[in-house]
Amino acid sequence: MSDESEQATSPLASLLDGVELVTGGLTTKEGSSFVVSFENPSLNNNTLLNSTSTHDDNNLLNSTGAHDNNNIARLERVPNFPNVEDGLESIDAEALRKYVEPIWNSLANIDAEELLTLKRVDVGTGARLFEGVDVLPIYDEITPPENEYISKNKNESCVRYLHITEKDRNYSIGIFVFHPYARMPLHDHPEMCVLSRVLYGDLTRRSLDLDDDNNNQPQSSSSWLSNIFSNKNRNTAKIPENAKRAYKRELEYLRAPEVTMLFPYKGNLHEFVAGPNGAAVLDVLIPPYGDSRDCTFYTVQDDDSRSSSSHGGGACWLIPSEQPDNFHCLSGEYHHLALWEEDNDMME
Repeated sequence: MSDESEQATSPLASLLDGVELVTGGLTTKEGSSFVVSFENPSLNNNTLLNSTSTHDDNNLLNSTGAHDNNNIARLERVPNFPNVEDGLESIDAEALRKYVEPIWNSLANIDAEELLTLKRVDVGTGARLFEGVDVLPIYDEITPPENEYISKNKNESCVRYLHITEKDRNYSIGIFVFHPYARMPLHDHPEMCVLSRVLYGDLTRRSLDLDDDNNNQPQSSSSWLSNIFSNKNRNTAKIPENAKRAYKRELEYLRAPEVTMLFPYKGNLHEFVAGPNGAAVLDVLIPPYGDSRDCTFYTVQDDDSRSSSSHGGGACWLIPSEQPDNFHCLSGEYHHLALWEEDNDMME
């Protein structure tokens, strides 16, 4: 990067430090790592991670991004934390939440207006930046324009990707920019933790929890009689062997400047539909997608043979599918945010 681009990306300095801290930058010889905790008792985990929700499961997933600037941070050890590149599925969600606090705090405090060189407009005429402030969306300013990649029609959905940085097998950071009403189909994040900050705009999100039962495959009975009378077998008769058990979460409405998080099981799969002014979402993926960790798209089939989850979501099967033909995620360049190495459909 040039000096000019380094200066332009300065709003991300704290975030990059936090990501390095979490993913091993301060790992000790004893195998322990450091996390940030807070000496100000007014900023407890519930305040940090959710100032609006009263539901325990949702406390793990949503936040308004509130932050106390008077908070004094100190480092504490987290013993024997697994290597990030091995995946995070073995880590309890509460422990993982505490571990990534430095990243959460940094995301909450990013100046999106400075980062994306946003232009303010009259309230009600643009995308939400925060309460009482709207900005012009940047989708049409990303180069090259999407029509150089695809012949778009009303049935096509295109999301742009602005790459920031990546550390092989540890993390990746980038920004997804949604056109008005753009849809990102249901997809997973295998063994990953993803923290996201809505930089501007709003989105509707549908999330699903993976069943953490290791025996995750559809089962069929060897008895012809039970096959006739069992509702479970009727429901799963046409379920592929590679399907996964999951539970639906309630539909959520996200808007800037919220911070949100998904876990290896809780909320691990999601899909988005942007609002009328589009949206931009900054993602931190730990660990990133790679050769051994692919992004898979899914369709959902209800499973009436199982009861709903503790948070009220209906049981279902997730059936792997190809990336929808009418969805494209295309890399691009915007001001100081650089073009990804492969200028094609990056989620294929």
